[in-house]
Amino acid sequence: GDLVNIFNPELIILSGKIILSSDLFLAEVKHDLKKFCFPSLLYHLKIKKSEMIDEAGIIGAAYLFFNRK
Repeated sequence: GDLVNIFNPELIILSGKIILSSDLFLAEVKHDLKKFCFPSLLYHLKIKKSEMIDEAGIIGAAYLFFNRK
């Protein structure tokens, strides 16, 4: 909730193997966001599951490696 209040994101992408079980917890996350966030910030906020379940970490690591200064 604090991160949403500070950064006001339009999109939160959940990734990793935990999203395979998102049906068990995603409704609770959305409910808790309503309790801890400013209502105006939730109007446009979307929460989506990543399509890259296994690849996200390796792609992020490769990006950091090739874009280092």
